[in-house]
Amino acid sequence: MLKKLIVCAEKLLKNKYQKGILLGTDGSHLGLKEDQPIFEHNIAGADVNGYLVYYPKNFNRDNNEGKTKKEILAEQEEARDEFCGYNISLREDLPDLPAKGNGKVIGGRKQPEAGKLADEYLALLKEEQYVGERGFTYEDELIYLIRQLQKNNQVIDDWQGRGKANWLLGSLLHRRLVAVGRWNRNNQQFFMLSEFPSNNSGINSVRFLAEI
Repeated sequence: MLKKLIVCAEKLLKNKYQKGILLGTDGSHLGLKEDQPIFEHNIAGADVNGYLVYYPKNFNRDNNEGKTKKEILAEQEEARDEFCGYNISLREDLPDLPAKGNGKVIGGRKQPEAGKLADEYLALLKEEQYVGERGFTYEDELIYLIRQLQKNNQVIDDWQGRGKANWLLGSLLHRRLVAVGRWNRNNQQFFMLSEFPSNNSGINSVRFLAEI
């Protein structure tokens, strides 16, 4: 599934670029590295080989309480879940994550702001205002990127434009590296990376969603 989403997003990025309508949210026309629109390292097969852990409760390498996709699907099948293999969720339509000090309060919930460590963002999920929410996975990020391209011809998480990079708290690679999604204007690629949770470059923020 993850590999198919990457291929789909790459085709869409190339299509928009070749038509001259690949945009940032600020309206600027973006370049594209057509031979590799998405930069990823050892990610495409990680959901199959078990190197990718989903929904960790912490970033402790030996006891993060996360599960592989195989384990999640097995549990859903055993429970005879009618939505086995699917996630149905709600997310705020926010392609540009707020900088530090710019988060808005909407309906008593404050938009997370940039500048925190991955651990600190994970701790936010324990607060009442974020009850029932979780961090994005690689799949969530790609689906949102595809949606934004289809609807508005725009990329998401353009940290050199109006946005910030997105800590994907729902994906942990090799049980120690937290996933990150961001557009890179210099390389003209969408980056699907993984970083140590202690990294504090200041360009990362977070996006949550609520499953229903």
